[in-house]
Amino acid sequence: MRRTNLYGARLINADLSRIRLSESNLQRGNLKKTNIVEADLQRLNLEGANFKEANLFVADLSHSNLRKATLNEASLFETDLTGADMSEARLWGVECVDSNLTRTNLTNANLWRCRFIRCDLTCAIVENAVVRELKVVELRGLPNPPALLRLDDEGKRVIIGKKVHAVFNQFDVVEIHLNLQLTDLEALCLQAHIARMHARGIAAGVHLYGQRRESSHTALLFQGDCYEDIYDQLAHMLSLFPRSLAIDWEKTLEAIAEEDIRREITALTLRIPEPPPCPFCDRLAQVFMNLRNIVITSISHVGKEPNVTLDVVQDIAKAAKVSVKKLPPSAQPLYVIVPLNPKEESFIADREELGHWLNADDGKKEK
Repeated sequence: MRRTNLYGARLINADLSRIRLSESNLQRGNLKKTNIVEADLQRLNLEGANFKEANLFVADLSHSNLRKATLNEASLFETDLTGADMSEARLWGVECVDSNLTRTNLTNANLWRCRFIRCDLTCAIVENAVVRELKVVELRGLPNPPALLRLDDEGKRVIIGKKVHAVFNQFDVVEIHLNLQLTDLEALCLQAHIARMHARGIAAGVHLYGQRRESSHTALLFQGDCYEDIYDQLAHMLSLFPRSLAIDWEKTLEAIAEEDIRREITALTLRIPEPPPCPFCDRLAQVFMNLRNIVITSISHVGKEPNVTLDVVQDIAKAAKVSVKKLPPSAQPLYVIVPLNPKEESFIADREELGHWLNADDGKKEK
């Protein structure tokens, strides 16, 4: 049935297995609950067509026009959508498994509750798509980075900047908002602290994904395989900031409406373990006074559901124990010592301590 005109055809519940409809016109066709298995649908005009609850298994829709098509709750398995135009298409609740969406145009598409599992989205265009509750698992290729994504049809809630990169990323990302800006040197201290932890086998699966300076504060993005991994290590990652140990997690969560947060996230947050004392972090906080004054103001989940923002509440009694008084300036320079041997601890030393360390008889001088 190549090059056939089926404009507006009603094919509800039809079995279109192994059909050859390439270069045909099915514009505004109703294909609700159809079975389309191993079909040749290349360069088909399906603009405005209805594929609700359809099964598209091993079907070839490459370079087809699916603009404004409705695929709500459809199942796509090993479906070839290479170069297809799916702009403004509705894919609510679609399960897309092992499919090829290379260079597919998903501009303005509604991907609410859509699941991409082991799909190839290399160079796909997802600009201004709705990505609320979008799930991606083991993607084989990433789309072109969009400038903006939406969390609702009206565009009242949008994702911009670095947050958009996390939407199709394979990792969960937690964004930590600080009340002050980190200087370049303080940011370097944070990197050194994290590198030191990783060298000791602590928080090995959690990484500083990026940081963003805003007008009056800094946002830190931590990524891990899942939220549980990030929260398990969050206190370690933030131990450079003494006031992070004064967070009252229970009161932080009490301020959140039940409908805005999943129960498992609540459970994860409540059991964040307190890290053991860290002399290295304590000394850094003494040298760089800004680190002692930094407060964690909020924590957000970036790009994925649940779209939760926790406004952090401080435990006043714990916070009072953190000294904010400035220490007298050091009479001589201080050095951060990072041995090349990963088994040796990094530390901070003044000139006299540095001399003792370099003159030691255990071979450290050569290192």
